[in-house]
Amino acid sequence: MRILCSFLFTLLISFCSFAQGIKIEITTCKALGNEGSANLFEIGFKVISGKIEGTGRQEPLALPLPNGTKAFAYINTYDDVAAGKTAPSPALLKVYGPHQIQTGKILVSHDLAPIKIPASRGFEFRSNMAFLADEPKVYLGSIKGIKGVIMVGDEIAYTNARGQIGQGKILNFEVEGGYNTNAVFEGIPDDLVQIKVLSTDNIDFSEAKVVPANTISTTTNNTTSSIAKTTAHKTKTIPLNVILENKEVKITVHQLVKFNPDSTDRSLDLFKVDYTFDYYIVDATFENKTAQALDLSEYVMRFNFFTSDGKSADDFLRIFNGSKSNNSTQKDADKIDTNVFGGSSKLPLASVMVKYETTIPDYDTKHSAQTNALNKPLSAGQKIRSINATIMGVPPSYKIEGLGTWNGTFLDKKKLLFVPIKM
Repeated sequence: MRILCSFLFTLLISFCSFAQGIKIEITTCKALGNEGSANLFEIGFKVISGKIEGTGRQEPLALPLPNGTKAFAYINTYDDVAAGKTAPSPALLKVYGPHQIQTGKILVSHDLAPIKIPASRGFEFRSNMAFLADEPKVYLGSIKGIKGVIMVGDEIAYTNARGQIGQGKILNFEVEGGYNTNAVFEGIPDDLVQIKVLSTDNIDFSEAKVVPANTISTTTNNTTSSIAKTTAHKTKTIPLNVILENKEVKITVHQLVKFNPDSTDRSLDLFKVDYTFDYYIVDATFENKTAQALDLSEYVMRFNFFTSDGKSADDFLRIFNGSKSNNSTQKDADKIDTNVFGGSSKLPLASVMVKYETTIPDYDTKHSAQTNALNKPLSAGQKIRSINATIMGVPPSYKIEGLGTWNGTFLDKKKLLFVPIKM
């Protein structure tokens, strides 16, 4: 999940350089509505200085504000307009935040709208879900609740959703739309800015409260056990010691952990969580029995409660559920989902798994590496034990008969690994 989201993040367009010395005056203005936290306008404008290039892409501008900050804006036009000239056709203007634009307003390029930095400044903000970048110990994520002025290069201290305390350094801010800024400040809409942080101790930056370094003590041991966040999560360990095996893999399920997350704590709900369900975490060892590297991702993804006739409990949380729809496209997607991928119920369970990880002392330092190893090919004869290899979710009324998984392109009972269990 984190690797995927980090990859998607790197696909966002960043502009390397922007025109400077631009100042424009709005000559006509028509409100078009909003797009998220941005207000859209159709404008006519006159260029006072500099030149507007009609590239047809979003070019960053700033709306200077009386308090020494600015609003972030983008203009989109296909007209080249030189200084002293008026645009021959309307342009689209996008302005973030509760700022209204009218005739006579002046917008400028960002070099003409420097942010007023207080001589003595403090700051505070919160991060949303953060993802590991390609660089070691570097996290990416959006931020909210900004107070004060925060700058690239600031040393920070933070407490994440697990209660862990970390330290780091801010490497970059990127405003939605691709503009990189060296400072952000109070008044910027939530989630508008993506932050890039180097974590000194590689402590998860997700759902963190952030303040200047040395503002909070970081002398405590950075583990979930020493500074655990108080929750009402419920867990119950169910010993099993059963084996699912074929000619290429041996899966020893040591135990299941029945997990009912605290319904009052929804800070990590990346996907909607059904709190009426019972969730089960799989503690298992996966062994590659072959003489070559083996990708176990299909076995892990498809692992679930099964009946002896090969029916999976995946239907309860599957995303597509085309079998219940009259839409032909959704039905086709459902067939591919169940027959090729083995169902997509694991996606909405990602948030529940993160909640479970917060209950495990020293998870990041002692256990996460083994779980992450299941996402890579295992070498010949290699064994990996993960205390949270995968997760399953069923309503309390579901009758549990057995565990199973399968390989291949289509679900064939001959390729189904199944073991009955009693709980």
